[in-house]
Amino acid sequence: MKPYQKYLCVFVPVVVWLLSVSTAHAGYVNYIFKSGGNLFNNPLDDGAGNDLNTVFTPPPIGTAVSLWNAGTQSYAQTSIYKASGWTVDLTIAPGTGMVVTAPSSFTGTFVGNIEIPYSNGSFPLPPAFSGPNGIYLWGCEIPFSGTISQNIENGYTLFDYIVGRDPQVGEKIWTYNDSNGPGFVEDDYTATGWSNPNQTLAVGESAFFQIGSGNQGTPYLPAAAPEPTTLALLGLGGLVTLITARRRK
Repeated sequence: MKPYQKYLCVFVPVVVWLLSVSTAHAGYVNYIFKSGGNLFNNPLDDGAGNDLNTVFTPPPIGTAVSLWNAGTQSYAQTSIYKASGWTVDLTIAPGTGMVVTAPSSFTGTFVGNIEIPYSNGSFPLPPAFSGPNGIYLWGCEIPFSGTISQNIENGYTLFDYIVGRDPQVGEKIWTYNDSNGPGFVEDDYTATGWSNPNQTLAVGESAFFQIGSGNQGTPYLPAAAPEPTTLALLGLGGLVTLITARRRK
């Protein structure tokens, strides 16, 4: 067994979603998507480019994946799964957060290797983020789970493994929880620590991060993708309109 495979097994008890070892890959993750919006992060490197067609097992028709653009503070790209496949074959490398809007609940199976190599008995931190202040949608490149302030290893927390450094006063995290009604759960970092130190992230779950203090913005979910039947009706409506217009000529 390779060192990182052993390490994965050690962390199975704290993983919310199933993480197992297979013979051909480092492992696989079964992630349960709820109906509606889900903040998701591809937990493993599939070794084939990490695009939607290779990462996702076929989801329900009408499932949408939206990527956040921190520069414009909006969703820049959305791909919808149809019978013919994804409308846009987006790249979703580990660590990239996204919103998966599902018309019904389903379980996705994600197979691959851990992107960050296991070295000298531990996983190293990613490079510290040095970009501009703003709101970002990120997940952990390593399939860890736990509270945002939990000591994962060597004194590093889950925040450290995502951002590459310690949090700074005024920074925030938002997770999305619709178990008691749709809504974001905010966690603020103050001089005494996190306002909600028990805020948790599961393997494969992403969160919105405010980098920098002050009010950098507020996260939101994308507009719901049209249901498959709606898309079909829209197409039929367009065809009827076209035929009517031609007849009038």
